[in-house]
Amino acid sequence: MFNTLRNNSKIIIYIVVLAFVITGAFMGFGAYFNNSPSSATVSANNVARVNDTDITQEEYLSELQNMAPQTDSLSRSQILPFKLNVLNSIIERNLILQKADEQGIKADVTDKDIDDTINQILENNNMTEEELKEHFTEQNYSYNDFKKNLRNNLEQNSIIQQTVENTYNNVVVSEEEIKTEYEKKYSDSEEKPEFSEAKDDIKNALLQSKQSKTFNNWLENTLAESDIEIYIPALNALNKFKKEDYEGAIESFNKAMENSESPAYYIYLAESYQGLENNDKSSEVYKNGIESFPEDWELRYNYGVLLQKLEEKEEAISQLNEASSLANENIMAHYQIYVAYKGLKAEEKAEEELKKINNIQEKMSQKMQQIEEEEMAESKEEKQVKE
Repeated sequence: MFNTLRNNSKIIIYIVVLAFVITGAFMGFGAYFNNSPSSATVSANNVARVNDTDITQEEYLSELQNMAPQTDSLSRSQILPFKLNVLNSIIERNLILQKADEQGIKADVTDKDIDDTINQILENNNMTEEELKEHFTEQNYSYNDFKKNLRNNLEQNSIIQQTVENTYNNVVVSEEEIKTEYEKKYSDSEEKPEFSEAKDDIKNALLQSKQSKTFNNWLENTLAESDIEIYIPALNALNKFKKEDYEGAIESFNKAMENSESPAYYIYLAESYQGLENNDKSSEVYKNGIESFPEDWELRYNYGVLLQKLEEKEEAISQLNEASSLANENIMAHYQIYVAYKGLKAEEKAEEELKKINNIQEKMSQKMQQIEEEEMAESKEEKQVKE
């Protein structure tokens, strides 16, 4: 989950709004467009600060809403890093825009760009312009405001893309690098193409890799040089945990738990203690977490994994048994538990878990088949009605 944006390594990852336009995720357009980072004002509801720019709670929640469809397959402990990842994407976008302002970079967006983007929305969602207008009217959001905000966001995207491209515009690939990669790539290949045939593809791949690395290094340096503060205690704690500041993470997670509790807090707090090689304290945290959330499979699974490391096999299997019974139809949970059983060499338990996985897969397959049959029946009925 961590560092999703930087792992993708290309500027297109920062063009969040355009990505939603292309995928047709209409809900939340108005909310997102009305929250430009550059217009954020100082408020008691700010969630973070990037140098002299505040990130408002409204802006953050709007982005979370737009990203919500991606959370369907996440477990509860993965939601927290997902939220931090979204906040970090806003922080990184703000930094890039700040650098663009320092460099005097301006937007390059034409009326044709606006029209092309709207046409893309209509095409991807199989709707007419009138239907799009009706959609926004139902949301009490005018079509003119939509176009205005679309322009603002495309202009922002243009500025971001130009800024990021400036970080690697001097990157080149030498002939020697291409030849070295060619020999490396096809050293064990029976069908080795001519160098002249493979040259362009290898050059493009190397260039993209070097550009990504250059940009990532620039971003890391920019983040390190910037004054960034996260006000949400749990996200601040997780951010410290990611940076291996385990003592800071422990302090911040304990602070977060003064106001609210979550199984995820206990898991990351326990892992922070493991980072300090304090397994006794980690075990204590898991016990407290299980006492507060006895029905949470992830707490018991993670505690079982810790007990495995401590070579407490019987108790580890006991916690994994509880995790398995609480995981219901969560196939990924059962797979994790299966792997843990295998690691403990509890072969009978692993086999039982594998049967659960197969049963869930079979149910999923049957459900998909049922849905397909129902859709075919509906299609047939519609065809008969038309005839």
